[in-house]
Parts: sequence; structure tokens; C-alpha cells
Amino acid sequence: MSSSSSKSRPQWIYDVFINFRGGGTRNFVSHLYYALLNAGVNTFFDEENLLKGMQLEELMRAIEGSQIAIVVFSETYTESTWCLTELEKIIECHETCGQLVVPIFYDVDPSVVRHPIGHFENALKAAAEKKHLPELLEYGLRRWRTALTKAANFSGWDVRNRRNKAKLVKEIVEDVLTKLDYALLSITEFPVGLEPRMQQVIGFIENQSTKVSIIGIWGMGGSGKTTIAKAIYNQIHRRFMDKSFIENIREVCETDGRGHVILQEQLLSDVLKTKVKIHSVGMGKTMIENRLSGKRALIVLDDVNEFGQLKDLCGNRKWFGQGSVILITTRDLHLLDLLKVDYVYEMDKMDEDESLELFSWHAFREAKPVEDFNELARNVVAYCGGLPLALEVLGSYLIERTKKDWESVLSKLKIIPNDQVQEKLRISFDGLRDHMEKDIFLDICCFFIGKDRAYVTEILNGCGLHADIGITVLIERSLLKVERNNKLGMHQLLRDMGREIICESSRTEPGKRSRLWFHEDVLDVLAKNTGTEAIEGLALKFHFTGRDCFKAYAFEEMKRLRLLQLDHVLLTGDYGYLSKKLRWICWQGFPSKYIPNKFYLEGVIAIDLKHSNLRLVWKEPQVLPWLKFLNLSHSKYLTETPDFLKLPSLEKLILKDCPSLCKVHKSIGDLRNLLLINLKDCTSLGNLPREIYKLKSVKTLILSGCLKIDKLEEDIVQMESLTTLFAENTAVKQVPFSIVSSKSIGYISLCGYEGLSRNVFPSIIRSWMSPTMNPLSYFRPFCTTSSYLVSMDMQSDNLGDLGPMLSNLSNLRSVLVQCDTEFQLSKQVQTILNDVFGVNFTELEITSRTSQISKQYLRSYLIGIGSYDQEVFNTLSNSISEGLAANEGFDVFLSGGNDPSWLTNIGEGHAVYFTVPEGCCMKGMTLCVVYSSSPETTEPEECLISVIMVNYTKCTIQIHKRDTVISFNDVDWQGIISHLGPGDKVEIFVIFGHELVVKKTVVYLIYVSMTLDDANFSTWKKEALEAIKANKLDKIIITEVTDGGRPRKFKTPEDEVLGKISEEYENWERQDQVVYKWLLASISTKLRVRMVGCDHAFQIWKKIEAFIEKVIKLMSYSSSSSKLKPQWRYDVFINFRGEDTRKNFVSHLYSALANAGVNTFLDDEKLPKGQELKSELFDAIEGSQISIVVFSQKYIQSSWCLDELHKIMECHAFRGQVVLPVFYDVVPSFLRKVQDVSFGVFCANSDLHRIEPWKKALARAATLVGWDVRNYGNENDVVKEIISAVLKRIDRTYLSITDFPVGLESRVQRIVGFVRNQTKGTCMLGIWGMGGIGKTTIAKAIYNEIRQEFEYQSFLANIREVWGRDRGQIELQKQLLSDVLKTEKLKVHSIDWGKGMIKERLCTKRVLVVLDDVNKFEQLNALCGNRDWIGRGSVIIITTRDKRLLLEVDHVQQVDEMNESESLELFSWHAFREAKPTKGFLELSKQVVKYCGGLPLALEVLGSYLYKRRKEEWQSVLSKLKEIPNGEIQEKLKISYDGLTDDTEKDIFLDICCFFIGKDRAYVTEILNGCGLHADIGITVLVERSLITVEKNNKLEIHDLLRDMGREIVRQSSPKPQKRSRLWVHDDVLETLTEDTGTEAIEGLALKLQRTTRVRFSTETFEKMKRLRLLQLDHVQLAGDYRHLPKHLRWVYWQGFSLTYIPDNFDQGDVVAIDLKHSYLKLVWKEPQLLERLKFLNLSHSKYLSKTPDFSKLPNLESLILKDCPSLYEVHNSIGDLGNLLLLNLKDCTCLRNLPMIFYKLKSLKTLILSGCLKIDKLEEDIVQMESLTTLIADNTGLKQVPFSIVRSKRIGYISLCGYEGLARDVFPSLVWSWMSPTRGLVSCIQSFGSTLTSVVSVDIQDKNLGNLLSKLSEFSKLKSISVQCDSDFQLTQELRIILDNLCNVNFSDNETTPASQVSENSTVSHLIGIGSYHQHINMLSKTISEVLFLSLSLSLSLYVCL
Repeated sequence: MSSSSSKSRPQWIYDVFINFRGGGTRNFVSHLYYALLNAGVNTFFDEENLLKGMQLEELMRAIEGSQIAIVVFSETYTESTWCLTELEKIIECHETCGQLVVPIFYDVDPSVVRHPIGHFENALKAAAEKKHLPELLEYGLRRWRTALTKAANFSGWDVRNRRNKAKLVKEIVEDVLTKLDYALLSITEFPVGLEPRMQQVIGFIENQSTKVSIIGIWGMGGSGKTTIAKAIYNQIHRRFMDKSFIENIREVCETDGRGHVILQEQLLSDVLKTKVKIHSVGMGKTMIENRLSGKRALIVLDDVNEFGQLKDLCGNRKWFGQGSVILITTRDLHLLDLLKVDYVYEMDKMDEDESLELFSWHAFREAKPVEDFNELARNVVAYCGGLPLALEVLGSYLIERTKKDWESVLSKLKIIPNDQVQEKLRISFDGLRDHMEKDIFLDICCFFIGKDRAYVTEILNGCGLHADIGITVLIERSLLKVERNNKLGMHQLLRDMGREIICESSRTEPGKRSRLWFHEDVLDVLAKNTGTEAIEGLALKFHFTGRDCFKAYAFEEMKRLRLLQLDHVLLTGDYGYLSKKLRWICWQGFPSKYIPNKFYLEGVIAIDLKHSNLRLVWKEPQVLPWLKFLNLSHSKYLTETPDFLKLPSLEKLILKDCPSLCKVHKSIGDLRNLLLINLKDCTSLGNLPREIYKLKSVKTLILSGCLKIDKLEEDIVQMESLTTLFAENTAVKQVPFSIVSSKSIGYISLCGYEGLSRNVFPSIIRSWMSPTMNPLSYFRPFCTTSSYLVSMDMQSDNLGDLGPMLSNLSNLRSVLVQCDTEFQLSKQVQTILNDVFGVNFTELEITSRTSQISKQYLRSYLIGIGSYDQEVFNTLSNSISEGLAANEGFDVFLSGGNDPSWLTNIGEGHAVYFTVPEGCCMKGMTLCVVYSSSPETTEPEECLISVIMVNYTKCTIQIHKRDTVISFNDVDWQGIISHLGPGDKVEIFVIFGHELVVKKTVVYLIYVSMTLDDANFSTWKKEALEAIKANKLDKIIITEVTDGGRPRKFKTPEDEVLGKISEEYENWERQDQVVYKWLLASISTKLRVRMVGCDHAFQIWKKIEAFIEKVIKLMSYSSSSSKLKPQWRYDVFINFRGEDTRKNFVSHLYSALANAGVNTFLDDEKLPKGQELKSELFDAIEGSQISIVVFSQKYIQSSWCLDELHKIMECHAFRGQVVLPVFYDVVPSFLRKVQDVSFGVFCANSDLHRIEPWKKALARAATLVGWDVRNYGNENDVVKEIISAVLKRIDRTYLSITDFPVGLESRVQRIVGFVRNQTKGTCMLGIWGMGGIGKTTIAKAIYNEIRQEFEYQSFLANIREVWGRDRGQIELQKQLLSDVLKTEKLKVHSIDWGKGMIKERLCTKRVLVVLDDVNKFEQLNALCGNRDWIGRGSVIIITTRDKRLLLEVDHVQQVDEMNESESLELFSWHAFREAKPTKGFLELSKQVVKYCGGLPLALEVLGSYLYKRRKEEWQSVLSKLKEIPNGEIQEKLKISYDGLTDDTEKDIFLDICCFFIGKDRAYVTEILNGCGLHADIGITVLVERSLITVEKNNKLEIHDLLRDMGREIVRQSSPKPQKRSRLWVHDDVLETLTEDTGTEAIEGLALKLQRTTRVRFSTETFEKMKRLRLLQLDHVQLAGDYRHLPKHLRWVYWQGFSLTYIPDNFDQGDVVAIDLKHSYLKLVWKEPQLLERLKFLNLSHSKYLSKTPDFSKLPNLESLILKDCPSLYEVHNSIGDLGNLLLLNLKDCTCLRNLPMIFYKLKSLKTLILSGCLKIDKLEEDIVQMESLTTLIADNTGLKQVPFSIVRSKRIGYISLCGYEGLARDVFPSLVWSWMSPTRGLVSCIQSFGSTLTSVVSVDIQDKNLGNLLSKLSEFSKLKSISVQCDSDFQLTQELRIILDNLCNVNFSDNETTPASQVSENSTVSHLIGIGSYHQHINMLSKTISEVLFLSLSLSLSLYVCL
């Protein structure tokens, strides 16, 4: 493509050509060849590349095409004419094209080659004589000698001087690589076994050459993943122009905070071949998508350990061009599943031979061990377990060491693994997310290798480790594997690595390790009694002969022991010393005769006491609620099983080989969860209890070897889950008849019958029909229970029993006979017809005698099978009957009509033959039998015997009994259709009794013919999705559904789907419209499926419809991107005429574009082309954003150029493609007038129909603005201008957003609408919300939506993160300036410098700026100081978690959580890759969604984590999340916590997380203020930072995930609960209090128990918790001296306080809140306590409390709540001293009488609640003195009279009293009116009321009460106003008359104004009444009116003048 490159470097076919003579050099050359190959050197090796019969010319071409020739000279070299001919050609190539020649002298002296002598010379002559004619002999000999001499003169290698050939090969390869000058990667020195592994992956790559291939290489650490990736890269990298190998990704990300950005920079720099600078991850993703989208690249991502790394480097296949290869190495399989890689290559360990060879190369530098070291070498290899890393490390370590050294190293490795190997392997362990996964790994390392996975899972689940998901993760991380039989396996080096981690925790003191398994360590700990609570697992194994004995108290300190494994260990003493946390006890040879009662086993999951000495299991039944496994096998003295009544969870009971066992307890029938019973070889056991047969859960029952069990009950059929029954070698003589009716049993071994039930049952049944037996006696009980046996499979040799079977097995519906050959089939058909049914086979061949039979005796009988339309069936029956009656020919009336879905086949006599049609779906068949009979003949149904179907293709016979035939069901049809395949040859026989003569048999096959059935729908869907992804929707084939001409009752589904698409279509832009036109065209024209069954047709179409809806949704997800940025594959397509411009102008232009980072497609006419334009080229044109058309003089002579141009202009018109014309040595006007040019001159061979489109395309292109090269003096100037224009037009600003933008559009449009309405000035907008809520995603979407409305734009991502880096502040300023000014040539020296530049350069520009993740004011000041810095009309969008930073913005948009439906959809896209959960996962999905609380981050992370996981793993994850939050979510959310400015804010957050969610803000504020945390401002900050929210009623709330994040911070502070600052987890608190392990670290503690709990703790357990501030206890009983409780308590919340009074020595001096609801208090304190800081006292529901405390020493009490204290009868007088009391709640204190008078002096009280105080019958008038009272609630009391003074209260706002309830302004008038009731003495009431009434100044009344009020108005001296409400204008007029007449003594009619002329002027005076605010003007107005009146002006004029 580039002329320069083609001149300077020949286009080599091979890198190296090896010329050699086989024989002795073959091994050396073979080693050399593979070393070159592994180094990526493309080598021609004659045995590899030279096919038999290859011509000499082809070999010569191979030499010519090789850059280097390696010539291996040997003693026999000159014997080969082939070698010499090759050598002659090599020298020629060296001299003519610069080929490099590298000689290697293998056992021959170089001088001999230069000057041949001896054998070398003689062989040379002999070869010449053989090759050349005599006359040419001397000439040929001379040429060969010359070639030998020249070759030997080159610098090379003399093998004779080298002892180590491997080292020599390495030197040769390195030299070759240097000469080749390729960027090859260095790999292993000894590539043993590498080639076949590498070729497996390369083979897959080569088969995927047309698409983007993503391949994963997965394996454990040290298995060679990186090595194989490098080898593959070296092998194939030359096939790619663009490539990148990114090594050690995990390490880069862990060691550098900018890790992801660094990796993105490397990827872009490698591919674009220029240094690239990236400011943020988001920017990097966008650049990768933009710059690499059209490039065919090879990318290797090595050692990936997080999905985020993949998302940031190769998040989407669309980022790369077709044919790209992405290779990923990882230890985590789940990452590859998430990325949906095409192929996963699992690294397998090296086999023994490979291991030994690799080890030998490192240890001996030879391929085999040296003598005397063979056994030692094999021992090391066995230890390494096929792990290349270990083989290499240990081999190198042992090189040149003595045998003694070797033996020492091997011995040491058994104790301490090699640290270099350990370091590599530990990476996987350290990468585990949480301590649970690590604990599972370590437990398995030490105790569970080789154990059953399900068994281990249950045990570790019992330890709270959530092993379902944990074990799966370990498998995915290559730390664990599952071997055969579901056993857990682990590489021994990983095992040693795990055990070494444990040893490192305490190297010298084993008793302080978490797990003990090493024999000497355990002996030491038990013997010296040095065990500690650190020990969680212990294993000690002795042999049978062991006599060591230990004391039980050696286990006393091991309080956390979970796992105990002892083999033949004697333990004496009290078993109560053993841990109460045991979950697994595996104690072989248990020494006692029974398990002691003191041995605490309540939490145990598995008990394994094989080979025990037990006689009884327990003396008394034990309650073991969690026990699932009980194994007492080989307990030779055990006589009976335990009572199972108290083992409700038992799943597996194994009592194998217990020879003394004679009784199984009948309570076994109560085990509802039991799955396995193994009683094998219990030789003394008699028959089982009848209760055992009630076990519906048991799946496996093993009774083999139970010699005394002689009977199995018929009740065994009730064991409905039983799948496996082993009972061989027992005394059972008779198989229970009911056994064959078992629905579930799959495998059976009983009474000599063994195998799958489907094979065994027929044999059992036949045994019952033996001639020696009385069949009927056996069949009767069998037939009564054999309801399930409906069919039987038989071999052809068993047909002798068929007759009795069919007659006696009444419930048997069908029999299937399988034959081996057609001949055997034919014989068996005859046997069945003759012997079984008594039908002469030859009689069935009946000749037609229709004419001899009277027509009236012809009848028809129809049999329906499968699915058929009953209406059609009846119609057919009637039609045939009518045909017979009308004497029509058989063939006419039996044809079945014109129904196209019924295939008719007619046969003579009893049989009909047909072929199963292909390409259709059979849904049923109908048999029609035409027979002749006499009138007396019974109904055919009575004569019917059987229907036999013979399949000649499959050699099967199906026999259906009469009862089956007359009642075929769906099961029967499935049995038939399962043995019929398309094209099968089938014959059906219908057998009747002799009364009927069958004339014809007809079969109507009912089918659905379709292209798209259920079977291939998934295939179609997969192909359709691939087409959609590739934007080739025209490739989708969808058919129209018709109904075979039959009428439909519903609308055509096609129309419905088209309608839906059409609705969406209106909103799509041009690019999408083109795509959807393809889709519409496909739907409407391409799919034609013929369906007759309406229901089935509708179901199939519904599938298509659902799929198309999914397509629409997928496309709508990319609607924003498709509207704003089509998915271009290339930036530029260059269309040009090669011979005119390729070598100069176009070559220069292409290079310049490439250097500018423009992804350019350059067509080369030298490529072979067919007559038609290739689809690949069309794709390239359509996928280019810009086309550059270079017109030259001979341009129009190329039909290829013109076809391209036509396509380009089509894309310009319909896809918006930019076209830039360049006129190179051609006049533009010539092309514009091209219509006048005769194309025949130039393209005579072209089709005429192509000329006109060419002319139009030329004319349109020539009118576009472009460049005329003739006007430029220098072509370089033109190129620069073109590059500049291209860069301006390429859209590089689009930001990549989420793949599944559920709910995004509505949120974006809400903000976009606001932005577009802000037309004045600069608009600043804030997007605020908690972490992970989607702020950045919304900001990106807004940016994408509106960015093209601005000439200048910049998106600054991750400001918080970048700001914290070195020079990060300046980098952000520089990025902002570079984005806007579109130049990288900027230098910012300091932040202030940057501020000045931003203000100066941007103040006149209208820009769009997004500042993402701002967390400090300084960031805003540095980047957009104020609005004056940028031009008018600009928009600044800020995303932040801190609302306070947005004080100056125009609008703050809080991002809401997603609703339930949005959450479920987003989660489903990540978890299932569909919009809805898959079947069976809906409820689990809803639980996860609920946990996520609408947080997009959590939905995405957990959805991805659960992708492709099993249900059990989902449940395990959900359970685990309740204890430990997801690490990835935790990390994101913790950013907000880490951003808090001081420890007090963090403490407030953690306190709320653990104790105060849902509590009143003011309440919590006071408590935390009491703790010195300044909670007023602290809580405000937390709200601003989106960490907490304040909900309705002022309650504090927090998102569940933020709550879990806070609690996890506390939990991670220490692995030991007692050392954490806050305890709230039930088990942690119980452990701390029970074991008295509290420490000073604890500041808060919460324990909630049930009322019925009897647990009691000592007060001394709190003595060490000296810093305890917050105490929350529910129904907890403490015994002891309360002085031990901490003295710094601020909050005591103790529900169910158990004492009758609070002890005086309970120090509460600093307490702010006491909450003792539901207490047993009778008195609060015996003596008054001085609690100066107490503000809240809540004793509600204290049923025994009789008196309140003395309040005189509680001066700051603000809230007193005594709700529902039914015994309370007295409130202490000192309550009047509470000057700060705000709330008093005495609700439902039913014994409380009137309040003390001093109570009414409480001037601070705001809320008084007396509701339900039945004995309070009076409120004093003094209540008016409670001047702060705003709320009074006193309903349901003994009050009869409302205090008159109540209405005088100035502050009261709400009242509920004596039936009046509501706001005071509404209630008070009603109260007043109640006092004026006619039944009451109004005047007396008013007198007492009116003398003090000062507050009631107005009354609202209805008009009907007006008269009553007006008549007494004078008595209301203080009433200021009345408001009267009327219903109509007329009523208003009437009421006005009443008011004027009664109130003012004014006649309404007199009120009409007297004419002014009648008024005496001198009597006119004025009086002004002011209303509202009038003081400033009333005096002046009064004076003015008076003056005017004085001047005697008319009244109206006077007023007018004044106005």
C-alpha cells in the first residue's frame, strides 16, 4: 500500500528458511524449528511445509520469499543434491535481494566446507555426477563449490565447540530475532509442551477470522497462561497491523491509582503508534471506541483480575474492527463469563513426561535427568503436580546441587513451601473479596480435600460462611476444582500455600493459629494445654494401635473451635470443655459407649463417628436442630439407632456395617428431610419399621447385605421420592408388586434384578408370569396398585410373554418392541399378529372385493390420536358416512377434503403404509377404518383389539391396547411421536375381531408446516441477534404468519408488530430509519410460515413478536447514540484511481491521516476483484463517516472507482456521510458537465445501465466544496488543510455510557428541558445524589444530547480522583483549555496561572462544560470561578455528592432511586441479558432488587456477579449480603464516607447506621450532642453529602446499602467483635456478653431478644466497656451489681427492663435519654437522682409503674413519655419545676386522676397528650397560663367541660378535646357556639366567658345562625368581627337586609343614596376609617378632603379631586 515500504522491504513470505540434510541433524533442527516457532518466527521447514510432490519451482519460491536462510552443514550434507540445489539458490538470493545467510556447522569443520576434502569432497562429486550430464558436470560442480565456499565464509556457529545445544539454539533464535527486528515478546527458554497448547487456541482464532473474537485463557497461578499468550502473540502478531500486549494488568492497577488510565494510554499508544495522554477513564473509553472501532487489532490483556479492567479496555466488541482478536489471561473464570468470550482455554497441568522434561532442562540443562538423579527428579516432579512455575523454580534452585542437597530440599518442602512459588500462588488468595471466601479456602486446605462438595457446603454454611457461592468463587478463581463423584480437589501446591498462610500467622506458637492439622503441632498443643480461642479447626490422626490419651480440658480455651477431626484419639474427662461452636465432628474410633450428655452438639451439622465403640448413641434423646449428617458406620457394638424425634433436619443417615444393629427406631418416620438411608451389611437387622415407608423425601435406600431382612412392604410405593434402591444379598425373596408402580425410582438392585428401572421392571413382571407361578394370584395385588405403568419397552427376544402380559396387566397401555434388523422386524410382526392376536398375517393382504359386497353394509370407524380439531373430525366422519351412503368411490370420499393440513394415505385391508412428511410438525393423526358387517354385528369399538405401528426405518413396533386406542391421551401421543422422525417408513395395523371385515384403512396426518417452529426458533433468534449487532438487519428472515386459507378470529399478528414498529419509527433519525426500513422489509416480505393450528400459530408468532419488541428495546437503548453518533467503523474512506495518485498524493494523504489518529480505509485496486463490488467494500463505505474522493485524469476510466463513487453518494444522501472531493490534475467544471461526456470512450465494456448513475454521482460530487490541487504550489499544504477539515468533522466528543440505559431518557429530558429554557446568561446546573445513583451517567447522556449545540465543549470526568494526584489540579485546567481551544500545545504553570488562562480564553466563548464528581469548593474555583469566566449562553453542569457545593447554581436536580419496575429491568439486563428474569428466577430477582434499593450501581454489580449462576448460588449470595456487603459496591459508596472532614461526622454516621435509623432527628441530635459530636451541623453535613435523608415526621433514614457500608466499616476494624467500636449483630453481642470478652473499644451495643428468652448475663461483662456511650437492650436480664455498667452512657434504651426500680448504683449522671418501655418498674428510683443532662425519659407500657419520679433533680428534661402505664395514679408535684419540658404524653394512663395544679405553670410545654386517661374529668382554667402550648390531645377522657379559658390561648394550634378535633381556628368557634346552645344558660356562660374573652376577635358562621347571634351580639363585648357564608347572590341580598335592619337599625330601602342636590352643602363633613396598613397616608388624605369640602365643591367632584 505504501510505495516506500514496498521498496525498502521485500514482501517476505517467511522469516526463515532452514536448509539441512536429515540424518544426524534432525533432532537438532527439530529443536531449532520449534524454538523459532515459539518465538513467533515464521519458519519454512521442509518436513512441515513441503508437501509430497512439491515442484522444485515452488521450493525455489519459498527460498526467495525468506528473509533469512539458515544452512546446517553436516558430514553428509554434500550427499544430497537437493541440499546443494537449495544452497545455490540461497546464495543467489543473497546476492540479488539481500537475503541473510546464517551457517551452522554441525559435526563438520568450516574449512572442509570452504575447501571440500575427503568424504565431503567425494560425496560432492558423486552428487554432481548424479545430477548433471557429463558435458555439464564440471560446470555444475564448480557452481556448487562456489556456493559452499561463499556460505562457509559467513559468520555462523560451530556446534562442535558448544557443550550445551539448548543454549546454542537460544543464541541462534535471539540472533534471528535481532536480524528480523520484530517486536517479539520474550518467552520461556524451554517451551516444553507449549506448541500443542498454543495451536489449540490459534486453531480457534483462525476459524473466527471474520468477526471480533474474544478468547480467554484461564488457569491457576503459575500454570503458564502468560507464556502461552506470549507465544500466541509471537506466532500471529504479524497478521495484524495494529497490536498491543498489555502485561501484568493486575499489578499495574494495584500499585498505581491511575492504573486503568495508564493501561488505556498503553493500548492506544501501541495501536495508534503515537504517545497518547488520557485524563480520565471515561475519556479513555471514548478514545478507544473512537480510534479503534475500524481497526483490525490483536490485543492481549494479561493477568486480568477485575471486570472493571475489561470494561475499561475492551468493554464492547463494537470498539474494534472485524477480524480483531482479544486474548485475555485470568485466574477468574467468572470474568470471562461476564464478557461473554467466544472460547475459554483452560490451562491443564503438564503430564508426567512433559513435567520431567521441563524440570530436567532447568535442573540439568538436558531433556532428561542425569544418571543417579532420576528418582529424586521424579519425586520433585510429583511434588510440583505439573505446575510449570514450580518445575522451573525448583529446577533452577536444584541445578548443580548434590544428592544430599536434593534430599534436604524435598524434606523441607513437606513443611515449608518454596517462597517464590508461594508468592505467585498467593496472589489468587489475596484477590478473594472477603474473609468468608478465604476461610472456606483455608478450611478446605486443612480438612476437606477429597470430601463431597454438598457435604462440605452444608458444614461450612453451618459455620455462616455461605459456601454455595463461596465454593463456586474458589472454582472460578482456579483455587479449587470438583473432581469425579462431586469430590473437592485442590492442587497440592495450593494446599501447601493455604496451610503456609496459617502457619505464618504464628510461626512459633501453634496454639495461636486458626487451624491445626500438622501432627506434631496438635500433639504439642494438646499435651501442653496451649490451645487458645484463635483455633477454629483441629485434626489429629492416629492409627488403630495408637494409645495416646488427652484430657478434655485441653480444649477449654478453644472457644471458637468449629471443625474437629480425630482418628482413634482417647479423650478423658468432662466433655463439657469442648467448644459449643462445633459444626463438624469427625471422630473415627470414638472411644465411649455413648456420647456424653455434656458434649454440647446443638449447633453441629455433621457427626461422623465411624469405627466407634458406641453401644447407644445417646442415653437420652438430644435436641440437635441443625444436624444433617449422621454417620456411625462400622460401629460394631451399636445395637439400636437413636430416637430421631429431636433431629428434625437430618438428611443423611449412614449406618453401614453395624453388625450388632438390630433395631431402627420407629421415629425415623418423622424425618421429613431425610434423603439417604444406608444400612448396608447390618447383618443383625430384622425387618424395617413400617414408619420408614412413610418417608416421602428419601431418594436413596441401601439395604444390601442385611441378611435378616426378608421382606419389603408393599407400602414402599409411598416413598414417592425414592430414585435408588439397593437391596441385593438380603433374605428378600419376593419383589413387592407395588414397586413397578413407583413413579420416581430410576435404579434398582433387588432379588437378582439390577439396572435402570425401565430395563428391570419388564423382567420383574415377566418373572411373575412364570409357568411355575400362578399369575393371577400375583397380578391381582399388582394391578390394583399399578396405576403408573402405562408403557413398557421390550427386546424382541422377550415376545413370548407378550400375550399374558397384555391380558393380565390391565393398566398397561402400550408396549414398544425394539428389533435389530428389518428381517427381524418382519418376523416379529408376523409373530405378534399370528401368536398374540390370532390374526393370519397373509389374510391381511386382502384383494379388493368391493363390488361383491352390498353397499349398505359398508361402515366407517374413526380413531383420533394426538391433537386434532374435533369439529374437523366430526365433519370428516359425516362426509365419509355420506359418501358411503351415496355409493361414491372410496378414493373420492376418503380423500379428506381440501384441508391442506391433513395428509391422506389410503391402504387396503387392515393396514396402511405412509412416510412421515419432512419439514413439518405433526400434531396428531386420525385413523379411518372402512369395514363390512352384518346388521347384527356389534359396534366396531367392541370388536377392536389393538393398533400396531411398525416403523421400518427405526425397526420398532408399538402395540396399543384397545383401552388405549379408544382413549388416546397426550402421554400416549408423545410416546408415538417420540419414535417417529421425518422420512420414517411406517405401517399401521388395526386389529379387529373376526366379526368385522376391514376393507380399507386410511390415515390422516395432521401437521403444522412451518419454517420457524419451536425447535429452531432459538437458532433463528441467535442469527437475528448477530445480524442486529452487525447492523445488517436485512439478513434477518422473519415470515408472515398465515392460516392456510382458514379464517382467523384475531387480527393478523404481523400487522400488530408492524404497527408497533411504525409507532416507534416516527421518532427515529435518518440513520435509524434506514436500519428499520430493512427490518420492516424483512418482516413484510421474507418470512412465509404456513400454520394451520390457530393456537399453535399464535404462540409461535407471539415468540417472534416478543423478540421484535426486544429488538426495538435494544435499539431504543442505543437511540441516543444512534441519533447523535452512528456506529462508524472508519473515520475516512479514500476513493481514488490507483495508477494516477497512489504513489504520491494518496500515499502522502493516507500517512498523514494515520499519523493524526484518523482511522482510514484505503482501497487498493491491486487486490483481486470480481465483476461485482464486494460486500466487504460496501460495508467499508457505509461504515465510514467521511469519504474523500480523489478525482484524477483517468478516474472515469475505472468502473471500480465509479461504482464506489455511486455508493458513496448514496450514503451521502441517506446516511449523512460527509463527502470531500479533491481535484487532482482535473478541472472541476469538466466533471460538473459530465452529462455531455461520452462514457463509451472510456468504459466501452461497461453495462449501459450503469452509466447514467455514474454520471449523476459524478455531477453531484463535483458540486461539493473541496480542493483543487492545481491552485496550490505545494501538495503538502493541501494535505494539511484536508487533515484539518477531517479532524473538525470527526465526532470525537461522544461519550460512552451504559449498555442498558433503563429509565435514563426521562431523567435526562427533565434536565435538558430546563437547560434549553435558559436562554439568558450562563446556566449552572447541579446533579446531586448519593454514590452509585447514576449522576455521571446522566451527565454523560445530557452531554451527548446537547453537545452539538455548542461549538466548544469539555467533559472533565472523575475530578475528585484526578484532583488528588500530583499536579492533578493543573492537569484538569489544562484539559479544559485543550478541549475548548482544540490544541494540546498549552502550558499551565500553576493553578492561578490556569485560572487566568481560563478566564481570558473562555470569556467570549459559548461552551458546554461538565464537571464530574466535584467534592470541594476549590475545584469549582479553579475550573469555573464564576459566571464571568465563560461567555453568555454557556452551560456548566456539575455532578456531586455534596449539595452544599451547589449553592450558586440555577437548579439542583436530585437523582432519584429507580422504581421497582426500572430496577428489575436493569438488573435483568445484567443478570440474564434480557429485560425480564428467566423462568424460575423471578422471586430471587425481586429479592436482590429489593436489597439494592433502586441504586443502579448495586443493580449492575450484583446482576453481573449473579450472571450464569445457579439458584443455590443466588440464595447463598442473598444470605451472605445480609452479613457482608458486596466489595465493589462498598468501595464506591465508601468514597462519601471517606470524604467527611472529621471524625465526629464519621462517628455520627456510624452511630446512625447501627442504632438510630428511623429515630427522630431532634432526639438523635440531642443524644449525639451529649456525646460531644456536634450533631446539629454533623447531621446537616451528612444530609448534604447524600449519606442520610430526613423523611416525613422528621425521621432519620438511610439507604440500606449505605447502612451496610457503614456497618461493614465497623466490622472491618477488627476480626474480633469485642474489639470493634459498635456491636449490633446478634451473635457477636451474645458471644461478647457470654464469654465476657468486652473491651474498651466498644462505644455502642445493641442486643434484641424475644420476651420469652431466658438468657441472663452478668453486669460484670460490661465492666471493661469503659467507653460505652450507647446501650440498646430488648428483654435482656442482667444480674449483679449495676456499678459495673459504664459511667459514660448517654443513651439507655432498655425495653423490658426487669427490675422494679433503677438501682442507685447505676451511674446515669451523663445520660441524655432513658427509654425503658415495657419495663417492670414500680418506682423509677427509690431516691431522686441528679441527672442534669437528661432530656428524654420514656417509661411507656410500664404496667406496674404507680408514681412518676421526683423531677426536681431532672432540670433539663424536655420530653416525658408515660404512655400506657395503667397503674400510674400520681404525677409528682415537682413536675412544675421542669422549665424546659416540651412534651408530656400520658396517653392511656387509665388510673391517673387530675393533674397537680402546679402542672399548669409549665410555660415551656408545647404538647400535652392525655387521651385515654379515663379518670381525668377536669382541666383547670389555669391552662391558659401554659403560654407555649400548641397541641392538646385529650380525647377519650372523663372530661365533660372544656375550660372557657382555652379559647384565649394565643399559641394553641391543634386541639382534640370533648369531641372537638382539628386546628384551633376551626375548633374554637364551634366551642363558642356550643356554649350558646338554647339548652344552656347562655348569659351565665357568656358572663363568665366574656369577662376574660380577649382572644376571640372573629367568628365564622353559616347564614342560618345569623339571627341567633345578632340578637345577643351586645353581650359579646370583645367580639370584633363576624364572617357570614351565603350560598347564592339572592341569599346574600337577604342577609344584608337582615344585618342592616337588625344590627344597624337601617332600612335597606332607605339606604339608596339621596341625590347630591338635596344635601345641604354646609352640612357635609368627612370621617375616614383606616383598614390595614394606612398610617402613612390617612392624615394627608383627611386634610385634603376637608379642604376641598370647605371650598364647597360638589361631593363627587370633591372625592374625584382628592383621588
